[in-house]
Amino acid sequence: MNDPKIRVSIVDDEPEIAELLKDLIAGEPDMEFVASYTSAEEAYIGVAGTTPNVVIMDIGLPGESGISGMMRIKQKFPNLSFLMYTIWENERVFEALRAGADGYILKRDETSSVLGAIRDVYHGLSAASPYIARMLFESFRGKKNALEALNQQEMEILDLLKKGKMIKAMSLDLNVSESKIKRIIRGVYDKLQVNSRSEAIVVYLNNI
Repeated sequence: MNDPKIRVSIVDDEPEIAELLKDLIAGEPDMEFVASYTSAEEAYIGVAGTTPNVVIMDIGLPGESGISGMMRIKQKFPNLSFLMYTIWENERVFEALRAGADGYILKRDETSSVLGAIRDVYHGLSAASPYIARMLFESFRGKKNALEALNQQEMEILDLLKKGKMIKAMSLDLNVSESKIKRIIRGVYDKLQVNSRSEAIVVYLNNI
């Protein structure tokens, strides 16, 4: 049996951006474009009838902000994953993550990073733009010997994350269930005090 497709909705008031994302998603065999909205208010109403798995949400929306809209929608649909998609590279990163965003990517990121982020948040992981990860690098400089907190299995998983392996591939490689892989990854993130694959890799590279 084939895995279900990742159902993705878009919230962005720039038609060209929304269309670019729609075409990007439509070209992926494991993804399905669901709907596009131009405001958080419109998305709040529309999401209820379309049941997406992942919402790509712009922060700088007209009217209610993307962060506020995400928080309101998450209250109603707590299992819905949000990927903030924006030009901002400042304190709004931390604001969005604190508010419950599952990932944060920039509009200048490569399409492969956007697609990878969609898959990560769908599988219960966090995602961060490579640019955001670099911006946060200084936050990790003080985490010397952070890897000492990880056990052998967690280190093995972290190495696979560094190599770009997805959940299903890790499960096959290690002969461990996908649900257990997700639990281990969340444990790695907790011990390293990070929120995404990119950030975990930065810590890893800063400690080897």
